[in-house]
Amino acid sequence: MQCSIGTALVESSLISWYRARPGGVLEPVTQFIRHVLTTGRYTGEIHNENGSFSLTIGNVQRSDSGLYFCIVRASRTFTPGSSSRLVVTDPEIIPSIQFFSPGSDERKSGWTESVPAVCLVRDASPLWGRVLWTIPGVSAEPESGRDEGLIGPNGAYTVTSHVTISAEQWESGGVECRVLNNATGEIFTARKTNTNTHKDADCFPYLVWRYVLIPGVLVTMWIHFAVVHWKDKKQRGRFQEEI
Repeated sequence: MQCSIGTALVESSLISWYRARPGGVLEPVTQFIRHVLTTGRYTGEIHNENGSFSLTIGNVQRSDSGLYFCIVRASRTFTPGSSSRLVVTDPEIIPSIQFFSPGSDERKSGWTESVPAVCLVRDASPLWGRVLWTIPGVSAEPESGRDEGLIGPNGAYTVTSHVTISAEQWESGGVECRVLNNATGEIFTARKTNTNTHKDADCFPYLVWRYVLIPGVLVTMWIHFAVVHWKDKKQRGRFQEEI
């Protein structure tokens, strides 16, 4: 990682490196005093002539992901430097891509206003291609907003992309977002299926209850009453014979 204060120094006495954790928490990483440039997994380089400094992490781990910056102490003055973002990816973790619309469960049938659509890519990498959208009936790539990637508490890198589409496009099904892994060429895709599919899925418990459970309960009750009636009739027959 690189850090610069943009000012040449005669000599720096202390280089302190920090990492910004999720939630804005600052975590001290390491310090280099004068020419002591190796501390544990961390190695630093000091270039006082142009006021730039670097940090190298050995045996890097996913939890090392974060936003790094330095604070330089020189001549009893503390000067904050620029920041560098480090994202460590795990090749054994399969990325996931999810497509949804906020508040979709609250919308009633006949909704006519525009619909916000969000594509969420987890365990991605800053080196991946941008998120691409396919909207039914739209030949050109829609103009989308891509939020800056966020680093989660576990070091995972997440990217979101969002577009605004019409209610008809949302209900028609076929809305799709995809992202390309430039390193492997693999394409990850999430799509909006037809609304009727979701309705059938949502109604499945109701259909089971209506066509399976209720008839089953009725049949069981009929058998129960039939058996009780038969036993009662048989019992009365025996009582009459005894008399």
